Amino acid sequence: MPGAGPGAASFRAHRRLPEGEGLRFVRGTPVVAGPDLVQVNAFGFGGVNAVTLVGRA
Repeated sequence: MPGAGPGAASFRAHRRLPEGEGLRFVRGTPVVAGPDLVQVNAFGFGGVNAVTLVGRA
């Protein structure tokens, strides 16, 4: 089932880094895709930071 990945409004690519080769960055407009795995980064107050990976069953 496809969904839309929202674009990062403040993402600016001034230079390309070797670590980012092969990654697909979503800038500006949303991209329709049907990913099998997504990563969610959550940042909270007081140093509460969490990362979770959600996969298709």
